[in-house]
Amino acid sequence: MIILEDTVEPYWHFLLWLAAMQILSVIDILLYILLYPAKLIFAILGFRMVDYSNTVGVLKRKNIYVFIKENPGTCVSEIANNMGLNRGTLRYHLAVLEAENLVESHNDHGRVRYFQNSSTFDEKEKLVISALQNEIARKIICNILDEECNTNRILLYQQEFLKVRLPGI
Repeated sequence: MIILEDTVEPYWHFLLWLAAMQILSVIDILLYILLYPAKLIFAILGFRMVDYSNTVGVLKRKNIYVFIKENPGTCVSEIANNMGLNRGTLRYHLAVLEAENLVESHNDHGRVRYFQNSSTFDEKEKLVISALQNEIARKIICNILDEECNTNRILLYQQEFLKVRLPGI
C-alpha cells in the first residue's frame, strides 16, 4: 500500500507559473511572426494553438457548408453520396460547423437534417422541408394540393402504395 503525502504549494508558486505562461505567450507571438517553424518548441512543451476563425476555410468544410446552404434539410447520407465523402469525416466537419454555429441540426424522426444557421427557417418551416424530403410524403402532399384525391383510399390507390387491391375499390 502506498501512502501519498499531501503537499501545499505556496501562492507565490502559482503567481510565478502565471508569469512564466505570460512570458511564453509573448515569446510565442514573436516567434510566430518571425519564425513560423519555432511553433514546434511549444508543441513539444504541450501547448497547442487552435484557430477557429478559419472554420469555413477548409475546402471540404466550405463545400459542405455550401451544399447545406443550397439544399436545406439535407441529411448525412445525402451529403455523403453527393460529395463522395466518408461519413465519419463528414460527421467531424458537421460537428465543427455546428460548434461554430454555421449550421444547425434538426431531428426528424430519427434522421438528423442540417440547415444553415442564419434564422432563415423557423421550426414549422423545418418540419415542412423535412416532410418534403420524404418521397412518399411529397407525393401525398402534391396530390392533395392538386385536388386529385379526396379520401385516403383513393390516395392509396392512386399512389399504388399497397401491392394488394383493397376490397371495395
